[in-house]
Amino acid sequence: MRNQQGFTLIEIMITVAIVGILAAIAYPSYMQYVLTSSRAQATTELTEIANLQEQYYLDHNRYAASLDQLGYTSSAITTENGRFNIKVSSTDREIDFTVTAKAIGQQLKDTTCLTFTLNYQQKKEATSNDCWKK
Repeated sequence: MRNQQGFTLIEIMITVAIVGILAAIAYPSYMQYVLTSSRAQATTELTEIANLQEQYYLDHNRYAASLDQLGYTSSAITTENGRFNIKVSSTDREIDFTVTAKAIGQQLKDTTCLTFTLNYQQKKEATSNDCWKK
């Protein structure tokens, strides 16, 4: 008799089925994690821009009307992961500002947190109350 080595087809099929089931369970959780981490990146960017606005106000006695004036290369930016567009808006007198992040691309799947805003009074608003929580 010869010694046989290796796996049978049944053993391989069972292993593939188990891996498939585990992947089917883990994938939705992973996608939720990705959406949540993108929210955190957007809120961090909004906070950073609000801080730059306060520095600009100290130097010029008014808020910047656009991101160009804060040292960015354009009047609207996209977060590092490319999931949010960020813009600054202000009144004509430039005594206030609002920084807004709107979901784009894959982030649109996160229907609970599509828009974040932060204003000159540090008032945080979003589509849902839980959006600013990290």
